Amino acid sequence: MKKVGFIGFGEVGYTFAKGIKDFTQGKCRIYAYDANQNNDWQGKLIQNRASEVGVTLAKDMNQLAELSEIIIGLVPAGISVKVAGELVRKLKDGQVYCDFSSASPVSKVEINEMFADSEASFIDGAIMGSMASYGFRAPIFISGQSVKKVAHDLTDIGFNVRIAGSNPGAASTIKMLRASFTKGIEALIFETFYAAKIFDVEDTVLEILADTFDNETFSQSVNRYLTSGAIHARRRADEVAGVIGLLESAKIEPFMAQGTYQRLTWVADMNLKELYNGITPEDYRDVLNKLKEKNE
Repeated sequence: MKKVGFIGFGEVGYTFAKGIKDFTQGKCRIYAYDANQNNDWQGKLIQNRASEVGVTLAKDMNQLAELSEIIIGLVPAGISVKVAGELVRKLKDGQVYCDFSSASPVSKVEINEMFADSEASFIDGAIMGSMASYGFRAPIFISGQSVKKVAHDLTDIGFNVRIAGSNPGAASTIKMLRASFTKGIEALIFETFYAAKIFDVEDTVLEILADTFDNETFSQSVNRYLTSGAIHARRRADEVAGVIGLLESAKIEPFMAQGTYQRLTWVADMNLKELYNGITPEDYRDVLNKLKEKNE
């Protein structure tokens, strides 16, 4: 019978614990420790959730470490390194610490270094979806030296895991780049459609953008932009310079447009157009490889 412990028992920990219980039909012992478990309303919520799911609350991290085989960290990113530093001294051979916090890849690598002299293993984990959307089946990327065995163990108790590699920090890097893209799209949508509203063309802009993006898959869009951009980045940067002027004329700060201009100018300065003799390449991977080579 697997013994799983959670450090941090908020909404995510509660959702995971409930999911494990249902998936294993109660054939997994679940423990948790939360620094707020005895504090006012937070403590009552934690205790009620633990009682509902059948989770045993440990009195401290020492006890949690003694009771658990796999420990999952769900603490705020800002204290992830501190928590791992306290925990690593308590773990023994065969135990695993999986940090599922939103800490940076740099922090995850630092934590891994703490485990260099430990008999226990460390796994970098990154939750890729919200509890509201996915619940217990949220995709989780994991990376680390013992990632294959841990992936098997986590899958056995119901987690939806995917191996990102053997290097700690890989899983968190994927999550951060995903966040950069999705939040960047969100910011771009705000800038574009706020401007469209100012110029009273928001419905038409939505229509033409929908027509552009509804006609191909996301993968096709990525390939099209990267391969054609290798040839046309300079012209497109010049077009965006005009966009910046338009936004400024309406007293709209062109935050995203300025960033777009700078990035496209960077691509143009790599002289990929000359490298490809003005012919659009077919595969975006080739473009990325050439950018990496020229930037090294």
